[in-house]
Amino acid sequence: MLLEFRVSNFRSIDSEEAISFVPDEEARGSATLKRMVKKHGALPVVVLFGGNGTGKTSIAQAFELFMEATRIREEPVRATPFKLAKTPTHESRISAVLRANKDTYRYAFEVAGGMFRAETLEKLIDGTWVELLSRTSESTVGILPPADEERREQLARDLHPRTTLLAILAAQANGDARVVSSSLRPMFSFHMNLLERAGPATFVSDLPDISREPVRTFLRGADLGVVDAEWGNDTNGTATVRLHHRGAGVFPVPFELKDESDGTRAALALTPFVMATLRDGGMLVIDEVGSALNHWVVRDLVGTFQDPKTNPNHAQLVLTSHDPLLLDEKLLRTDQMLLVDKDPTGASHVTTVSDFTDLPKGPVLRSYLEGRLGGAPRFRALWSSLTPEEGAAKKAALK
Repeated sequence: MLLEFRVSNFRSIDSEEAISFVPDEEARGSATLKRMVKKHGALPVVVLFGGNGTGKTSIAQAFELFMEATRIREEPVRATPFKLAKTPTHESRISAVLRANKDTYRYAFEVAGGMFRAETLEKLIDGTWVELLSRTSESTVGILPPADEERREQLARDLHPRTTLLAILAAQANGDARVVSSSLRPMFSFHMNLLERAGPATFVSDLPDISREPVRTFLRGADLGVVDAEWGNDTNGTATVRLHHRGAGVFPVPFELKDESDGTRAALALTPFVMATLRDGGMLVIDEVGSALNHWVVRDLVGTFQDPKTNPNHAQLVLTSHDPLLLDEKLLRTDQMLLVDKDPTGASHVTTVSDFTDLPKGPVLRSYLEGRLGGAPRFRALWSSLTPEEGAAKKAALK
């Protein structure tokens, strides 16, 4: 499980911003939520709220970049540094603290010019961080585990600027590197709209039989009018899925996926990722989850990850959202509510609601909508700036 995530000099993020998955003992929330979080041992869900352009997507893409560090890759590493600083720098840095096999690790790397420039893996031993491996440049190996020291020259030749030393050692079954990489592998990150545009057939058409019945059950319960799903092949032999809808006639009517609504397509495309994450105890990061799914579907997704009964492997969920109704202390504790805002220099900052020492009594939603917490833009006469001059003048005169 992830315990902490940090990122700096990445997209709209300048100085280091941190997201903690360690429960805050002072956080507000229902007694049921407190019991659930205690059983998980870390926060199973965090949701980032904020206006358009505040940096929520930057956070989501930082998680995606972190996931790429566990894979053998040849394509350039996608990392855009913060461009609004007085003296811009090139290195984006990401680090995370995680628990794997009852041990605690800290992994960090720097990226610039599409290449991994530095990385370190540390392990917490008797309260002290001990460095296990390091890379000091895109082509230089630093510290290595004793068992790999004799292979230093070979590893230096194998080292690729677009692949981490962690991924290389993990592929060669190195102990700690393999443990850390394996714990991060069941991680998925994407923007909800991109998932829907890619088409659910991309993700669900090849599902094994054992996974198809849960998808059918999900579709029936989602109140989409779907009563069944049929897996097969089109005229070109390509695997596809058709959904059967309840109609006025006796028999259900099959629909091609291209004829389904955006919401139905998005929900269907999401199902294999949710199943895999819950099964493997991984992490799922969804940017702009409400762009295709309604409030109640999202709320049920959050509840599924919160509850140890439906999430026995302690999987974690990170969402970005514009939906203020999710700011509900029966659904989320205040340490699971994160607000993203920008300062006058254009840099994004993340604040946890539980960090507010003067948080008024009463619903967090009210404080958020009143602008007491930030992260909620308040516009006046925004769209009227697009009216003809005469109309704008009349509106101004009425103020």
